[in-house]
Amino acid sequence: MEGHDFTLSGYNKPKVQFRLNGGRGLVEITTLGTFDCYLKKFDEYISIEKPKVLAKNIIFGQLMIDFNGKITSRNFKTGETAELTFYEAKGNVNSFLTGKGYDKNGKVTREIEGSWLNEIRIINKQTGQTRTVWKETELL
Repeated sequence: MEGHDFTLSGYNKPKVQFRLNGGRGLVEITTLGTFDCYLKKFDEYISIEKPKVLAKNIIFGQLMIDFNGKITSRNFKTGETAELTFYEAKGNVNSFLTGKGYDKNGKVTREIEGSWLNEIRIINKQTGQTRTVWKETELL
């Protein structure tokens, strides 16, 4: 897929499992392969793994899509990497993610926290500054 400032490509080989999950039904999709993005403006290639996708309550209850597992990304031009861990909702705890960004020498330069359900923030470890990089939009 190509946009004005980027090109997206990737390899997907899904591994799908179905479990009854206490009679409610659960589909777990693990995708092998990477998602590759070329940012034209910066002349940079970034490769990203995908998290596990969970479709819960497909037989009984309210359908819920969630993510779980660790992903990594790599910028091949700068050598920077990032690791994100996705945590699925359990009980009264909503889904959330944590992560770290590393420079080419492996030093932590950023911390990532939040939830894809409301907002995701990046903390610059040198300055301590926090920036919201994604925020849920209001429903119309």
